[in-house]
Amino acid sequence: MLKDIVEAKPIKDYKLYLKFEDGINGIVDISQLIDFVGIFEKLKDFSYFQTVKVNPEWGTIYWENGEDLDPD
Repeated sequence: MLKDIVEAKPIKDYKLYLKFEDGINGIVDISQLIDFVGIFEKLKDFSYFQTVKVNPEWGTIYWENGEDLDPD
């Protein structure tokens, strides 16, 4: 069963601290997961990257421009 993300904090070098609803947490290097092209191109701007939010309805992270990542 998938677990929802309940907390996200940006840290240096395009990494995020993520905490899941079951208490598991860790650091994910987003630059290793996605190419910063297409909808994700705006994430190249680190100040924009740092605006990451958690959507409690979806259980995932997102940015205002519509970018989101599935916790899977």
